[in-house]
Amino acid sequence: NLEIKEILRGGMGEVYLCLFEEKYPWALKTLQPRYFTSETTPQNFINELLIWTQLEDHVHIVSCLGVWSKETLDERPFIWMDWITHPDYENVSLKDRIRSKGLPLERALNFVIQICRGMVYANDKIPGIVHRDLKPSNILIGEQHDIVKITDFGIAKITSQDTQEQKSETPKIILPSVRGSFPYMAPEQWVGQDVDQRTDIYAVGCILYELLTGFPPFRVKSKDEYKQHHISAPLPQIPYKLIPDSYNRILAKCLAKSKD
Repeated sequence: NLEIKEILRGGMGEVYLCLFEEKYPWALKTLQPRYFTSETTPQNFINELLIWTQLEDHVHIVSCLGVWSKETLDERPFIWMDWITHPDYENVSLKDRIRSKGLPLERALNFVIQICRGMVYANDKIPGIVHRDLKPSNILIGEQHDIVKITDFGIAKITSQDTQEQKSETPKIILPSVRGSFPYMAPEQWVGQDVDQRTDIYAVGCILYELLTGFPPFRVKSKDEYKQHHISAPLPQIPYKLIPDSYNRILAKCLAKSKD
């Protein structure tokens, strides 16, 4: 007995927010039907499915409860996940909480520390994983007070070399190298260089900057402008009256142009 409460669409994905037996909130993620004619997108979705199932359960990552194959539900594969809800908020992403204004220092740092803990766990479970799309709209906050959960591993990439034993047990994950969201993409993403965990650290720096100020580090209008700013523009300093200088030093290291 599955009741669909809302359907969300964005990019290529489609998420069905459902209640099972009128009380269990589930989110079913799939691809919009038109993308199943693509030669690459279905494989990308399978890659995401494989990552979700390998991550298992962690307090700071949205839980994958299971998988429905295309033979069992609407002729499409679905990732069956927790539907993160909050009784006091219609929308539960970190982006919704920011709303173009900065958060208190302690709360902003608390959110970022939790994101880091989630990604450290992900790297323990899947060595070499790079999310590549960390941003406030992919960080959810549920009913438990200020507990954040990372979601959307749709363009995650595995960068480490698997052992022969791992190769025999784990399906190969292949994804395109240049993907991400413009305001949070590290310089190496823009120029097609190899990514690693430092690529996610750059995104975390962008998130911290936005949590403190209400806006990402660079506010421009076009893809080319974002590329130029992330590759070569200096990081705008946050006035000392708003944050201690130690925060600017953290941001400068996270958002360094060179991975080294």
